[in-house]
Amino acid sequence: MSPVDESNVAFGHDGVGESGDDSNTRNMAENRTEGDEILTVTQVSKLLKLHPRTIYKLVRNGMIPGRRVGKKWRFLRSEIMNFLVKREV
Repeated sequence: MSPVDESNVAFGHDGVGESGDDSNTRNMAENRTEGDEILTVTQVSKLLKLHPRTIYKLVRNGMIPGRRVGKKWRFLRSEIMNFLVKREV
């Protein structure tokens, strides 16, 4: 594995790196529809019936759509549901 330049990466309380750019947060607001629910890691883990640590791994690896808001991960229910539909095809 090649070394990673961590000079522009901040680490949250869960040890997950995040870039200093907040474009993901802006994209979440743009993608949100009226009535769309914002979910926490715990809520997504219950929805997907997976352990919260697995949710952290999946979102870090880009396997499920999610965004950092401050030190926490947040997910749009509609994006999680679309992800599930695409994975079943």
